[in-house]
Amino acid sequence: MDKSRFKELEHTADLAVQLNAPGMPELLGIATAALHAVQQLEFSPSSQHPISLSLQAPDRETLLVQWLEEELYSLETAGRAWLSWSITMTGGSSLHADIQTAPVASFRLDIKAVTFHNLHILESVSGLETVVVFDV
Repeated sequence: MDKSRFKELEHTADLAVQLNAPGMPELLGIATAALHAVQQLEFSPSSQHPISLSLQAPDRETLLVQWLEEELYSLETAGRAWLSWSITMTGGSSLHADIQTAPVASFRLDIKAVTFHNLHILESVSGLETVVVFDV
């Protein structure tokens, strides 16, 4: 193939974070903390509100994306983000979580979506590793 007919371009619409955790509940928590960090999210000091969430997916990667999409949905529709959470795995790729939400005072980066781009949760000596790509 003639490589002069194409070239790779840097794309500014994505942001990636590498995650490492000892297990799936911790990976989900670290992913949420990473999401908050890249958004530069700040909570309002007003009231907290508890919610319960159950998710079931065909695999761990889909579960991770669903988890983060639920957090983004809460921010977009209710203006609330997850302040703390307790996750119980109910299967290899299903969970139940009790979550405390709080109003968001501000955030600096709008995440449009969590992508499946090259998403693979790998097992390592220290637990689980993955890279999550956000569409910004």
